[in-house]
Parts: sequence; structure tokens; C-alpha cells
Amino acid sequence: MTENNLIGKVEVPDILNLKFKDARSILDSMHLSYDEHKGDSVISYQKPSAGFYVEEGSYIYIETNE
Repeated sequence: MTENNLIGKVEVPDILNLKFKDARSILDSMHLSYDEHKGDSVISYQKPSAGFYVEEGSYIYIETNE
């Protein structure tokens, strides 16, 4: 991907195995959206996967162990 194609995009972080409350801080700082989960639940799945580039404000689907 060229540098011009990355304008307004962010790299999806790896939040697997993090507590939701920690993942929320990371996603918020990157201006990504998500559904709320219990703060102590642990992220067991995310889509798109870490390393993909998405538009700021994109939705990250997550599942937790609860």
C-alpha cells in the first residue's frame, strides 16, 4: 500500500487476550468503534485482524470470553 493510500487510515491493533477495559483504551485512542462488553472480560476474537488498515472510525468486531 502506498503512503497516499494510508491517509486517514489506521492499523488495526492486536487486542486479543487483553481485558476489554484495556482494549477499549487502545481502540478509543485510535478512533475505532466497537460494542461494549464487561470491563474484565477478555478479548477472544477480533475482526479485522491486527495489521489490517482501516478508515478512522471503522467498526472492529470483538468477542469476549463472557
